[in-house]
Amino acid sequence: MEMNWRQNKKEKHKLFRDWSFLLKSGASFSESIRLLHNTHPGFEKELESIEQEVMEGGDLPHAFENVFGRLESVYVSVGARSGDIWESFEKLADYYDRQKKAREMWIEAMSYPVMVLLLSVGIFIFLILFVVPIFEEVYRESGGELPGLTRAIIHISEWVQSYGLIGIPLVAWAVIWLYRLRKNDEIKIKWISIAIRIPIMGRLFLLNEKRRFFYLFGFLNQRKEELIHTLMVSSSGISSIHLKNGVDQIIRELKEGNSLHEAMANTNYFTSSEALMIKIGEESGDLPSVVHRIVESLDQKIDIQRKVLQKMIEPLMLVIVGGIVGTILIAMYLPLFQMGQGME
Repeated sequence: MEMNWRQNKKEKHKLFRDWSFLLKSGASFSESIRLLHNTHPGFEKELESIEQEVMEGGDLPHAFENVFGRLESVYVSVGARSGDIWESFEKLADYYDRQKKAREMWIEAMSYPVMVLLLSVGIFIFLILFVVPIFEEVYRESGGELPGLTRAIIHISEWVQSYGLIGIPLVAWAVIWLYRLRKNDEIKIKWISIAIRIPIMGRLFLLNEKRRFFYLFGFLNQRKEELIHTLMVSSSGISSIHLKNGVDQIIRELKEGNSLHEAMANTNYFTSSEALMIKIGEESGDLPSVVHRIVESLDQKIDIQRKVLQKMIEPLMLVIVGGIVGTILIAMYLPLFQMGQGME
């Protein structure tokens, strides 16, 4: 089923929070859906689809996977087996609440660089369309050979004036095409493979993927799910094929008789401190609490990396703006400097 455009993560955390409250208060599943129709009109079609499939005898996790996705299906499946679906919804609400806060921090962090980028584009367009043509006319009347940089900037100005309007719909089409490509699994895997190689950005991506993995792993382990099954299900909630391969390696070593912390330490995607904490959890018999601390630690690391990235991007954007303006101005005034040297 195609999700409603209003169905976003900001609304999801409210939906699952309210759904959990209704079920915990004693409302039946059908009653909770009817009540949610009024409080969450943006999810009306999705709620109807779930209710219809359940009434027809369909599988509840399958219904959630069709409407929402694999992650929700996993949580509902665990809740359905234990009889506490409300707790699964509460965990989903917490998960999307974390995602919402992370998204707000990203918006705050990237707002200044985006503004600087838009400003640089505006300055570039202004100089190319209005300033460069003035110099071009002056140099055409004076004659003489222009430096290569000046000729290049003038050619760019002429091209933008001639074909700039054609470029706008082309850029719009490219943005839409790239947006649709993100749904292609093969393209997504290739993009992730490239993203993890980018300094800081790659580390930030892997930290976020690990947080998602440990968050689901902790919830499933708390529900006393079988360990290998817990790892397999937790792996299905992440996007990184590299991290998935790491989890697959852990599963293979567990089947060979190794402990969880030993198997985790043998991979390249989990740190020694994370493996040590898992060891402490295994020995103390309180693995869910330890995993919760790992998630909190990953939250702190993500926040630190985000701030580092922000501090790097801001001066970089200023350098880009200065480079664009400086290059164009130098190109336009370079012939004048040469003429002055010739007169001397």
